[in-house]
Amino acid sequence: AQTLGASFAAGFIGNIAGQTAAKALGTQKGIDLKSALITGLATAATAGLSKTLQASPNYTNLMDSINKLPISKTFSLSSAAEIMEQNAASQALNLTLRKHQHFDWEDLTISGATAGLLAAIV
Repeated sequence: AQTLGASFAAGFIGNIAGQTAAKALGTQKGIDLKSALITGLATAATAGLSKTLQASPNYTNLMDSINKLPISKTFSLSSAAEIMEQNAASQALNLTLRKHQHFDWEDLTISGATAGLLAAIV
């Protein structure tokens, strides 16, 4: 329960921070609380899923194998997968609750690629 609450708060606050920056840059008018709530819920849901998966020996063996691949020196597949899980859950909630028209595969791909590259650099 503690992990889910912290994850919800992180997603909600992160979304508000992003919207505040977009508003300051003039690319967004106002703050969309529904969007922040959906992001918080999606973050909590994926944190719960991630915690459940990490308890599975099969999942941890798979992630260990992935992290040993040569590409992992320049691209973090595990970080990319984690962010893509969060992105997909967030989009699914948006499709359901906000009646968005389509799933954005480009957004999913870009978020995974960015996470994989940045995690490998750090």
